[in-house]
This record gives sequence, structure tokens and C-alpha cells, in this order.
Amino acid sequence: LYFADNTLELWMPSEAHEELNRMVALLIALIYGEWDVEARDLGSMTHSDPATDRGFEPDTCFYEDVETGGETVSRPRLAVEMERTNSALAKLPIYAAYGMPEVWRVSLSDTGELQARFYRLEEGDYREVSESIAVPPMTPDLLCDFLRARLTATRLGAWIASVQNWARARPHVSA
Repeated sequence: LYFADNTLELWMPSEAHEELNRMVALLIALIYGEWDVEARDLGSMTHSDPATDRGFEPDTCFYEDVETGGETVSRPRLAVEMERTNSALAKLPIYAAYGMPEVWRVSLSDTGELQARFYRLEEGDYREVSESIAVPPMTPDLLCDFLRARLTATRLGAWIASVQNWARARPHVSA
């Protein structure tokens, strides 16, 4: 779902869409767990801004609580969009207006081809980047490798262990 310029777009997620979406969310949560990153998985929480008359629901989003001026403020960390038939590119200006620092676009074609692209917000616009700041040193290719392993053969327990082992082998650097 997203709303901008008096246009409301709704999509009905398929089984393949949701399976991929939950895999990505689990992968991020497992890595954050290993790194002791306090981020909250808020799923497809509705974000709206009455001042700009815009809103969106990412497929998955992560937030972090930050201490600012003696109070705890929740701020966006990462949004993930799954693509099967519709491109998430149209949503990027809405994410930018909201201040989402990073957006991942993940697609799975009908033939089973996986593709991922990462975007970082810089000076009000998104720029495609080769490495995540929300989950460093994750790259689009590495994300696809993890997802492909789970989609093709790896049993869930073995896949979880491989993600955790990968995270343990890399020291977390706060973004």
C-alpha cells in the first residue's frame, strides 16, 4: 500500500511474496540478534504523514530506539520491498520524504531469478549502493545467495545456523 498525489495503490501479496518477505525479515533479525543490535521489526506498519498527505506500508521495516535529549525516540533504520510484478521505485520519493535511511528492493521472477538492490538516502534522494549501512557488510549479491540457499535446498535449521555463523564471523560496526 502507498498513497501519494491523491493515488492509493494496493497490492495483494502472493505466497511467494510473503515467503521471501519473511525470509528477509528473519535474516535481518538473526544478524541483529548476533550483533546485539536493538532494532525492532515492525513488519508492514503503516507510515503516514498528514502534513504531506502521503503514506506507505513497506513489506518489512526495522526501527531503532535512540536516546535524544533525555528521551527515547524511535527512528527508521531500514525498509524492505518485495517485487513480483510492481516496481517499488515509485515509492522511493515517499520513503525519502519520511527520512527512511535505507531501502532494499528484492525481486523474484516467475523463473526463480533473485535480484536485490540497495538504496541509501543522501541529500533527499536515493542512490543505489553496493553495501548496506543498516546491515554492514551485507551486499545485494550476498543477500540473494542467502535467500537462494533457503529457497532451493537448505533446511530451515541449517539456514539459520549459516546466517548466525556468518554474523558471528563479522564484527558489528555501528552505522
